[in-house]
Amino acid sequence: MSAPTVIRQPAGVPVGGQFAVGAHAEPDGLTLTPEAVEPPALPCYDIPSARLVDAIAKIDAANKKLERAGIDNRFTYQTQEYLKTSTRDAYGYPQDTYELRTKLTLSEPKIAYNGWEFVAALDATEHGFIARTAPGQDLEGWRPDAQACDHCGKARHRNSTYIVKNAAGERKQIGSNCLEPFLGVKPKGLWALEWDLDMEEPGERDDYDAGGSGGGSEAIPVRDLIATALAVSDGGKGFMSRAKAMEWEKTSTADATNHHLFDRSRSEREARERAEAEVAAAGYLKDGTVDAVIAAAQAAEGDGDYVTNLKTALAGEWVGRQHAAIAISAIGVWRRGQERAAEKATITKGFAAPVEAKIKGIPATVTKVSYVDNPYDYNGGVNTLVIFQTPDGHQVKWFASGRKDFEVGQVGTFTGGSVKAHEEYRGVDQTVVTRVKFEAAPSPDDPTRQA
Repeated sequence: MSAPTVIRQPAGVPVGGQFAVGAHAEPDGLTLTPEAVEPPALPCYDIPSARLVDAIAKIDAANKKLERAGIDNRFTYQTQEYLKTSTRDAYGYPQDTYELRTKLTLSEPKIAYNGWEFVAALDATEHGFIARTAPGQDLEGWRPDAQACDHCGKARHRNSTYIVKNAAGERKQIGSNCLEPFLGVKPKGLWALEWDLDMEEPGERDDYDAGGSGGGSEAIPVRDLIATALAVSDGGKGFMSRAKAMEWEKTSTADATNHHLFDRSRSEREARERAEAEVAAAGYLKDGTVDAVIAAAQAAEGDGDYVTNLKTALAGEWVGRQHAAIAISAIGVWRRGQERAAEKATITKGFAAPVEAKIKGIPATVTKVSYVDNPYDYNGGVNTLVIFQTPDGHQVKWFASGRKDFEVGQVGTFTGGSVKAHEEYRGVDQTVVTRVKFEAAPSPDDPTRQA
């Protein structure tokens, strides 16, 4: 493959839209099955407390811009500060480390005029509509059959249409050019529907899209885009969503891919890295990895806006630059599917011990650690979900109150605890335990380990 092709959008292949698909559209964890889809949540950022001042300054700047636009509502936020602890330092050596961090939940303003609230903008693509929903809104996969404006009654191609609703729940699709006559005012501040702390500025445009053919939008072949994203993320092993990138102060895979494709300024080092990435991308195209990523995303279950948008973005040969991030997130879906398949292959049917039996003396390895917000702790406390696997392949689940410092791959032995229940999760038998005590074996590189 030569350098990935970036062109002006071919005539007759509309992509539309004036907003980039941002972090709201790319959930972390990629739990896409219907039973796992949750109602849209407000954006929550986990940041070092030292960066809180900068975050608040961004919010203040966005609110001043809303004020200038004559919008009454404002961005508001809540913060929870907590102490993050670890038993390892940055280099992986045993050492107690502490970091003061803050969870910032951003409540974003509703944009409404004369009783009609903006719910979403719909971008027209070759294979359907991609919805850019306002925070807390979800069309649940619904898309109109055509771009028929409910104000003027005309059905024709537009870059974008807007979905608005009133207090009674009535929903209308309004064309860009009809927003002012329908609402009675020229709407301002629509950038706030999608602004978040990841954006450098509090919104690039105040005005709504005036319509057009979409011929001026940059686009790239879908397969080339996925191949490049695989190349910059080490075959997907280093895939990072925008939410995780902000939490870990890293560069997301979407932003790294965007830089590779569209930023033509380069140093000698960047030119060398770009050439190496192009060679790797050609390999992923040739060996079928790109097709596997697209197939995994197209097979994702669920009918929410994220899944619908993802499938639409990948359905054609080309994808617009403004929808590239959601197409790239297909790599996360594919990787998670691979991880689940590999995990399943090592798990044995059945249970580690009968219900109410003691588990003392059973060896196990930690395979997953997740921290879940404790809704009853207003100081930012968390509970801990730990998944273990026994040597004979049985999966053991422990949901513990408070933070428990475990690491994936940690080996040890249960020195206390009992079986609470037998459950099944996604076809995997789980031995649910309680009152657990677990003694970890010393790490081979632990300097305190006895010879």
